[in-house]
Amino acid sequence: RSPFLICSALFVTGLVVAAAAPEMWVVVLGRVLQGAGAGGFAPISYVVVRRAFAEDRQPGMYAFLSAGWGLPRLVGPGLSG
Repeated sequence: RSPFLICSALFVTGLVVAAAAPEMWVVVLGRVLQGAGAGGFAPISYVVVRRAFAEDRQPGMYAFLSAGWGLPRLVGPGLSG
């Protein structure tokens, strides 16, 4: 629970810093904070699957996670274009 809260706090702090930035270097600092927070969500989701699901259901859940991150990257640009 605490890693999720820390990552969420970093991400939200980065959003606020970037939104209120008076200069470009502050925007970059905000984006670094956002990246640090967002970077923690992927490993957290894998740990949650490992702890919450039986061993025979884990591969399917990992496939859902991969599809949730992979398909938008493949399909999104074509749809938005």
